[in-house]
Amino acid sequence: GMNLILLFQNEIKDNLVELTSEDPRAKHIIHHLRKREGDTVRIGIIDGCLGHAHVGELTEQSIYLRIHQPSLHLPMARPQLELILALPYPRTMKALWAVLTSLGVTKITVVTSALSDP
Repeated sequence: GMNLILLFQNEIKDNLVELTSEDPRAKHIIHHLRKREGDTVRIGIIDGCLGHAHVGELTEQSIYLRIHQPSLHLPMARPQLELILALPYPRTMKALWAVLTSLGVTKITVVTSALSDP
């Protein structure tokens, strides 16, 4: 799954995170992912590790996540991917931005070529 619940380091106290029921992350866990007590979610600590947390107590006011320490690991470094692109039509270029960034392209250089429109 692509879902990763992002946490700030200062939200973690003794491997436990409390999210209020109004927190968008709590709403996502409960309503979109349909997680209940004892279920596992993927987490990412901002500027830190990736791993898993177990959904603990669910109350009307809060959801508690218990971080599973052995699951924590540093994310793999992403390779720098550069693309040199002959100037496409504007509509095509607009469509390409999202596709190229989702593929992990980190730098796009647009050049004119013999077959480009002036």
